[in-house]
Amino acid sequence: MLLRLIVLFVCLPWLELFILFRLSEVAGFGTALALVLVTGVVGAALARHEGTQALRRIREAMKRGEIPGREMVDGVLILAAGLVLITPGLLTDTVGFLLLIAPARRVIRDLLIRRFRQHLTVVTPMGRSRGGPAPSGGPPTEGTAGDHEAIDVPGRVIEDG
Repeated sequence: MLLRLIVLFVCLPWLELFILFRLSEVAGFGTALALVLVTGVVGAALARHEGTQALRRIREAMKRGEIPGREMVDGVLILAAGLVLITPGLLTDTVGFLLLIAPARRVIRDLLIRRFRQHLTVVTPMGRSRGGPAPSGGPPTEGTAGDHEAIDVPGRVIEDG
């Protein structure tokens, strides 16, 4: 975990600076600056549009009485894209734009869901299950209680006193 944080907060900014300096050497400082500014503005507009669409899909799923699981993951990925696009740099902008493109986001979303399911433990009264939503006893089934008869007795009121 510490190594990931070091890479994220130390190595990634240095790599971004290196790429920007190399780009400014090849294409010129003005071009590099314009590219960073344009990707930021276009990315912000695209993130806003995609975020609005994700909220609409979440609301529609809830109106249908469904749990908006995939839609929520899409929303989180779009939020992550917006945060990454705020960071100046071509590498982070590329990642941000990938998260905003629906087909690429779908692939990333499915990979994340698959990974979460592998590490998921479901605990039910019937026991534990790893890697999926079904309890170890299997899904509930419909049917009768077998050859047993139900006992039906009249109720009575019990008063305190």
